[in-house]
Amino acid sequence: MKSGNLKFLWIWLALFCAVALIGGTLLDMKDMPSVTAQDPTSTGMPEDEYGNPELLAEVDWLAENLDDPLLAVLDMRPQAEYNVGHIPGAVQVNVASVRATVDDIKAQIPDAETMSVLLGEWGLTPGMTVVIYDDNNLLDAALMFWTLDVYGHADIKLLNGGWTAWDGAELPQETEAPEIEPTEYEVEALPEHNVDRVWVLAHLDDSTIQLIDARSPEEFSGETVRAKHGGHIPGAFNMNWTNNLEDGYFKLQADLEVLYESLDLADKEMIVTYCQTGHRASVAYFTMRLMGFENVAVYDGSWEDWGNEDDTPIETGL
Repeated sequence: MKSGNLKFLWIWLALFCAVALIGGTLLDMKDMPSVTAQDPTSTGMPEDEYGNPELLAEVDWLAENLDDPLLAVLDMRPQAEYNVGHIPGAVQVNVASVRATVDDIKAQIPDAETMSVLLGEWGLTPGMTVVIYDDNNLLDAALMFWTLDVYGHADIKLLNGGWTAWDGAELPQETEAPEIEPTEYEVEALPEHNVDRVWVLAHLDDSTIQLIDARSPEEFSGETVRAKHGGHIPGAFNMNWTNNLEDGYFKLQADLEVLYESLDLADKEMIVTYCQTGHRASVAYFTMRLMGFENVAVYDGSWEDWGNEDDTPIETGL
């Protein structure tokens, strides 16, 4: 064989081997499990995803789903602001409607009969996806989220960034209130999401229960007193409710985990949040649910209840 032909043969053989090697590697890769760049000891999600991401709605998703007949949007802003402009189809809800005085404790969750009437007035049904927003760092929206959670509504979301995000994205707005067709929606409270003073007292020494105080450090320490007594419930961890958000958006999962990393929350059987009246505590409640924790409750009476009793144990300082 001539040297030129021999050289050509060697080149052809080399190319054939290379193609065979690459093909075999690709076939092997088809059988390999997909992986993501994350800590193998983590929960199996990228660090920027939440444990329950379905609890947050982004404005682009909401804009794409506004025509869904099973979508309801609740606007928790004051009536005057709602009248200037709101998300199309949104129903304005006064936050005071979901606050009641119970056993002389103000700002408590309404009873089931009252909630059933309200839900019907807002035109809600059990199968609806309810998206809630405000322009107050989602404080009022979170209160409504917790209230609906207590009464067993299945699909509830907060609009991440609230009204500011929607308005800033220059998405459609309207000024007229929608026509609401009243519904019949009877509910009963789920006790696992709302605890009282008796329950907290009974679990003070239970290491499987974690209390989170969503008030300011000054209230927690007793420097600022908004009841008969100042301070905090023994064993509580202080995390001001605003620390869970940044510019009106909930912080990413990884950032939230850093905030609470000292608590070993994964080892707790129940997480209970509280503040002065349960309002700020609802943001802490939503944060825990967003992070993936299911056994979470609000102590609705909060410091308005605990701090006005003379026989409840109290600690002061940070």
